[in-house]
Amino acid sequence: MTKDNHEEESNAYMDKLQEAMEEEEKNEPLSKNDQHLIVKRGKIEARFTNILYSLTILLLIIPVLTLGSYMYYGIGDKANHLIEVTEKTIYITKPNVSLEEMEIDSKIGFFNMDLNYSLYKRVGKNDVRIGDSEVHISLSEPDTPETNFITDIPLTEFRDEEKEVLIHPSRGYSFNQQFADSIIKGLPDGTVIEAFISLDQLYSEEDLVNLFPSGMDLVWYAVDTGVEEKNLSAEGDYMSPIGYPAQEDPDAWSPYNDNDVNSKQFMDSLYFLEKNEATAEIIAEKPLALKERITYLEENGIKIYGAVVTGPKEEIVKLQENKLAKEIMVGEVRLWNWY
Repeated sequence: MTKDNHEEESNAYMDKLQEAMEEEEKNEPLSKNDQHLIVKRGKIEARFTNILYSLTILLLIIPVLTLGSYMYYGIGDKANHLIEVTEKTIYITKPNVSLEEMEIDSKIGFFNMDLNYSLYKRVGKNDVRIGDSEVHISLSEPDTPETNFITDIPLTEFRDEEKEVLIHPSRGYSFNQQFADSIIKGLPDGTVIEAFISLDQLYSEEDLVNLFPSGMDLVWYAVDTGVEEKNLSAEGDYMSPIGYPAQEDPDAWSPYNDNDVNSKQFMDSLYFLEKNEATAEIIAEKPLALKERITYLEENGIKIYGAVVTGPKEEIVKLQENKLAKEIMVGEVRLWNWY
C-alpha cells in the first residue's frame, strides 16, 4: 500500500467519524418527563401482557376442572349415590319427614356439589313444607346441613335428650303429660294435629294397625333397636329414634314405594346406610350406631314403641283416653284439611 492510499483511507475514516458526531449533536436528549412516560408505558404493556397470559391459562383450566368434576361425580354414579344416602337418612331419622324428588336440586362445582331440598310433614291430609335444607359436599365429604325452618316447632327441638317426644315404654314419663293434654284440648275445633305417641308397650306393626283407633292416620313408626331403653349406644352416645313411614309412597323414586312392604325397605335402608355411616351421621346430625342396631333387629325382629299420627283434634283428644297412648306430644297444627 502506498503512502497516498493510506492517507486517503485515513481521511475517509475521519470524515465518517465527523459525520457521526455531527448527527449525534443534532439529536436532543430525552427530558425526565419523556423518560418517565416511556417507563410507565412499558409497565402498562407488561401488565396487560400478564393479564392476557393469566386469562388464557384460566380459559384453559376452567374447562378442564369442569370436565374433571363432572367425571368425578359421574363415574360410578357418585352424585346419585350421595343423594340416595341423604334421602334414606332423612326418612329414617326425622319422624314424619319426607322429600319430593323433583325438588332435590344438585349443583356441581369444581370437585364439590351442593344439594338443595325441601322438607315436608304430613299434617292432616296435606304434605306441609316445614323448611329448606342445603348440604355442601366437598368431593364425597358433606358438611352439616344448613336448614331454614319455617315452622313454629323446628326439628332441632327434638334432637337432644331433654326434648324427647317418643319415649320407650320401659322408661318413666319424660314430660308433663297433664300440660301436654291441656295444650291438645285448648286447640281450636276444626284443626288437624300432628301428634307423637309413646306407646304403653312394644307392638308389631300388624298388631298396632289392628289395635289403633280409626279416625286418624299412622304416618311414622319409631322402632325399638335395643338402645332406646337407656337411650345410649354401646359407646355411650345419646341415641334418638329411628324408624320408617307407616304409609307406602306411590312415587317410584321413594325409598318407601310400593315395591315392597315398608318394614323390609327399612331394613334395606339400614344395610345401605351402614356402608355409608360416616356420611349418614353428618346428614342426620347425630350418631346412628347402625351395626349395633342392625344386629339387634336381626335377632329380635321389628317392634314399635312409638308412632307419629295425624288427624282431627277431636280424634287426638279421644286418643288421650286410650291405654295404647302412654304419652302424647303435639307437633304441627294446621287448619282443617281432613277431606
